[in-house]
Amino acid sequence: APGGLLQGLAGGGGSAGGAGAGGAPWPLFTGLSRTSTGLSSSYSTSSVGGAPPGRMASMTAAQLSPTAMSPAISPHASAPPKQPAYIPDPSDCAPPVTLEDDTLLGHQGVAHALAMMPCGRRAVSASSDGALRVWQLGDWDCTTTLEGHDSSCCAVAVVPSGKTLVSGGWDKTVRLWDVGAGKCVATLTGHSGYVYAVAVTPDGRRAVSASADKTLRVWDLVTKACTATLLGHSHWATSVAISPDGRLAVSGSVDKSVRVWDLTTMCCVASLAGHTGPVRAVAVSPDGARVVSGSADGTLRVWSLGQSEEACELERVMGGHKGAVYCVGVTPDSSHALSGAEDCSVRLWCLRTGLCTGVLTGHGAGVTCCGVAPDGSYAVTGSDDRTIKLWVLGSRLDG
Repeated sequence: APGGLLQGLAGGGGSAGGAGAGGAPWPLFTGLSRTSTGLSSSYSTSSVGGAPPGRMASMTAAQLSPTAMSPAISPHASAPPKQPAYIPDPSDCAPPVTLEDDTLLGHQGVAHALAMMPCGRRAVSASSDGALRVWQLGDWDCTTTLEGHDSSCCAVAVVPSGKTLVSGGWDKTVRLWDVGAGKCVATLTGHSGYVYAVAVTPDGRRAVSASADKTLRVWDLVTKACTATLLGHSHWATSVAISPDGRLAVSGSVDKSVRVWDLTTMCCVASLAGHTGPVRAVAVSPDGARVVSGSADGTLRVWSLGQSEEACELERVMGGHKGAVYCVGVTPDSSHALSGAEDCSVRLWCLRTGLCTGVLTGHGAGVTCCGVAPDGSYAVTGSDDRTIKLWVLGSRLDG
């Protein structure tokens, strides 16, 4: 793969947005250092007979420098077939990648959500103690703790400038945070149920929230006003993502559907059916061509994204998890998806072929949230085991 990125995979990597739900509280903690966890972290291919464990190594802050993480992006090799393609024989999967792992210790609860900062060297976690924490990756220092939600905080998104965070929680509010000042600067009210997910438009001017009140709300981040309420789901709205041009929002729901919304007309332009369980997570590929949804039915579905029902076709169904899929993401070159599930595993998927190209093991409980670095060099995952793990997706950061 180019530049060693996702070595052994058919393509590169990157950052992605998606949202899911999950969790129980953890206490305030700061100044954590890298250390062994006692959890066995390894890599295995899906090949029959398995593969040797991946190399384990710790990562330094220097290895996370911008120069060490220059992008390596490759285009799609060909257009995907229009008919759903199920997972081929596991022996066709790509060879092993090299993985490195670091873990944050000390959690007494669960991380509901993760988001990557634009610099690629920091991540933000939202937890069930109502707090948000900003982590310096590599050093594993908690540099900022943001408190204000009255109960569990289960959603977070980063405004593209990196200066503002948007969060949602069980207190039914959407909150805006000044990262530099370390404080809440606005509390947006209107939802009548838990806020499970939030997403921000690429221009940083609007946010969309998904709630247990079955609605999505569109917020003007300048005026702090709700400009629209999107109605259509018949059960809790659990997840939301926004297209890279900012024109479309995609939501998932306990009603088992994925809906596409036009953010100009504020109308639902497509309702995508097929999942047989609640949709826990959705993500839009950075090229704007596809939606990836993850469900309690244990599958991921890949849909073409368009502005009408006819334009949103099911491209493939990807199965392999032994339990509900809690979170999904897509790499910035739009070649691969990342998923975390109830079965404690993180899986990598080639979106062109539908192959599961890697299984990352090491979490001791369900994987509740995930994020991918802006250059695709590593992924960060949170789990019911009360840890956050960093996975290096190739050998480019070695040495």
